[in-house]
Amino acid sequence: MTENIVVYPDPESLTVPVEQIARYAGGSRYKMDPGMKDRAVKILKYARSLIRPAFIYSVHDTDRLEKDVQNALWVTDHRKQPIKITICICTLGHTLENEVKNHSVSNNVLETIFLDAAGVSFLESLAAVALRRIQNDAQEEGLHAGCQLGPGYADVPLDTQSFIFSLVEASAIDVSLNASFVMNPPKSLSFWVNWYIEPQLEANRYKCKSCRLKNCPYRIVP
Repeated sequence: MTENIVVYPDPESLTVPVEQIARYAGGSRYKMDPGMKDRAVKILKYARSLIRPAFIYSVHDTDRLEKDVQNALWVTDHRKQPIKITICICTLGHTLENEVKNHSVSNNVLETIFLDAAGVSFLESLAAVALRRIQNDAQEEGLHAGCQLGPGYADVPLDTQSFIFSLVEASAIDVSLNASFVMNPPKSLSFWVNWYIEPQLEANRYKCKSCRLKNCPYRIVP
């Protein structure tokens, strides 16, 4: 049986610059004035007190996966065949999302937007921590981690979630998937990383720099 590894990072270890709040709240061109920035800093601190970051991952030999799983997770779409694949799910828990809903009901529009943006930023930081852990695990086995892939990346369809959830025990960190392939808690994400014998071509791993949506309002590169 494949081992599921659960990690609970310290919320204080997640790095989120206040500029990320501006980006996710109003787009990459949005600039906060000093007063607005001060409010964003306070909301960022409050959001950190609400998150319960966790991620779970499992490593699989690709030749033991069913063909439909291999096809869905692009294992067979590479000239260099990966020999292992890591499946990962990250979450911030329920508390922050519940607080976002409470602010929305009470019509605290700005606080709602900033708090939600802080959650997105923390989730992105958590995924980066998980990716570094996976890359280090690959190195310890003398292998080379490929790019981070998942629903919402490139052309990966949302229904790929069903294959991801079949390979990792998401319930261990209280994450579930509904019939529309949407995760609960909402501040959760999933991805996978293929492992190779040979080094992979270096590429900028940040999602904006490899995304095809050139006109996205949240894009941070030209």
